Formats: sequence, structure tokens, C-alpha cells
Amino acid sequence: MDNTYQLDFDPIALARIRISKYGPRRVFDSQRTDKLVCVLHLKNQHGDRPLLTGKLKLDVTFYMRIKPANKKSKPNDPHCYVPDLDNMLKFVCDIITNSIIKDDRLIYEITCRKLWSHVGKTIFTVTEVK
Repeated sequence: MDNTYQLDFDPIALARIRISKYGPRRVFDSQRTDKLVCVLHLKNQHGDRPLLTGKLKLDVTFYMRIKPANKKSKPNDPHCYVPDLDNMLKFVCDIITNSIIKDDRLIYEITCRKLWSHVGKTIFTVTEVK
């Protein structure tokens, strides 16, 4: 069964952990709010269905918004610039764990791409393989 989800804002790359500069050194997640917003958005789409627990395939497409200064790029052309594809994929894996799937270790196959678009968004499909 396929489960397709959409995040209707510019794709987000997972940031490195931060260490506080002042006072005692503490590690903190600078993207805590971004992750919370995304998780709530996904839980709303997933509804009351149980978390996926089988073998999973993940297909992700990141649509990167074309900036006005970038006149050469056309929608659906490959996007080969910052942010890195692997960091955006890590962010998606973080937010789907415990909101759509039980654990990201269950993913055995990933297809992933970055494309130019007029609207920034992320669309992904999680397929549970029997």
C-alpha cells in the first residue's frame, strides 16, 4: 500500500548539532520548531492509521523554488546546488520516524531527487512491502 505525503513549504536540510557559546556547554537542536511543524503536518495527513512497521521503500522528490534571479532554470530540471540532497533526506527520515513509520531502519530502498519548481515543496511516498 502506498502512502503519499506532501510538505507545502521549501525543503529543509538537516542542520548539524549546535553547541551553546555562553555558560555551560550544551548541545541543542536548532531545528526543533521546524521538525515539530513538519511532524504535525504529517500526522494530520496520516490520520489515525497505525505506524508502518514492515519493510519500506521511500521515494522522495524535493521541489526547489526558482529564484527570480535564476532565469536559466526551468521547472522539473535537475537542481544541483545547495542544500545537499543527503541532508534534506536525513531531515525527512527524522520527521517520518514515529509520525508515519516506526523506525527509519525499516527503509531498505530509497529513491530521491531535487528538481526546480515555481513552488517549494517536498512530496514523498512510503510503500510497505509485504
